[in-house]
Amino acid sequence: MNPYERIVKFYERVASLGEPGAVVHEVERVVVELLGCRWARVVRDPVQSVPPGFLVLRGADQLVVAYVATDLVELPPALPGFQAFLKMAAWALRGQAREWSESLELARKVIEEGLPVERLQAHGWEAVGRLRPASHVGGDCYTYLVNENVVCFLLLDAVGHGLSSAVLAASCRSLWRGVVFEKELNLAVRRLNQRLYEDTGSERFVAATLGYCFPDGSVEYVSCGQSPIFLLDSGRVLLLPECDPPLGLFDDWEFEVQKCHLHSGQALVAVTDGVLEWLDQEGVPFGEEGTARALGFDFENASAAVDALMSALLDFTKGTRQIDDVGCLCLWR
Repeated sequence: MNPYERIVKFYERVASLGEPGAVVHEVERVVVELLGCRWARVVRDPVQSVPPGFLVLRGADQLVVAYVATDLVELPPALPGFQAFLKMAAWALRGQAREWSESLELARKVIEEGLPVERLQAHGWEAVGRLRPASHVGGDCYTYLVNENVVCFLLLDAVGHGLSSAVLAASCRSLWRGVVFEKELNLAVRRLNQRLYEDTGSERFVAATLGYCFPDGSVEYVSCGQSPIFLLDSGRVLLLPECDPPLGLFDDWEFEVQKCHLHSGQALVAVTDGVLEWLDQEGVPFGEEGTARALGFDFENASAAVDALMSALLDFTKGTRQIDDVGCLCLWR
């Protein structure tokens, strides 16, 4: 199929689509086909400055409707009909603008209303989380609660981006709250995984770090497709590696429960991929090394550690485009 045929097919499809997420997906799919890149992501943003390396979708009034990020370092020369496609994509996205805005606002409320109102302090533990979505709404989420005398925690990163991943994240968080009555963590995680798989199938999955903190300082956790956990000990930082695939990927996976014990002043910090993969102006990711450096101080509490990490991340990236959602969670003993 030549570029013009793809563009015609695109027009025919988006003309009949009523759901904003479907229009976005179609735009991304056609960009991948036309440019031969591995992925493309539509980013809606009211800011009119153009980030380097992004395709720009402008309306008839020349205002920016959206950006499109790809994995290409340099965009290829203009393809036949490609500019026409960009104008058509802008038209399709703007036509969905009102419905999109209403959907995003609803999704944001679902995510924000379900977040803990403030830090949790219970049974010798302090829990603090932070989120920074890449766009108006994101798929990173955290929660913590007390079940009897156990602090139950979850940091997750739902596959995808935008509205669809936000809905999946909210669903996973609700399911987790419904399974923490299980005293055995492996049973709780197995139940959560099976419910996710039943609801979404293997194409929709969630990277997560989740577990139980006990009054004696012991911790049981499962790391599912997420970055290593950082153990803070008076200025030293150790890495506790990930061990299992994401939740919802396999319906019958036996997750391995890891255990550790924290003394007073020690902490665990979990982060999502958005922290590690955010690039500086030279294309270097913040990474595990940057995270460890930011956490390599003797903090007074969980809030101080999380604030230091977020500050170091923003200082490192110096205003470069945030492509992925950022989430972190600190459990302080």
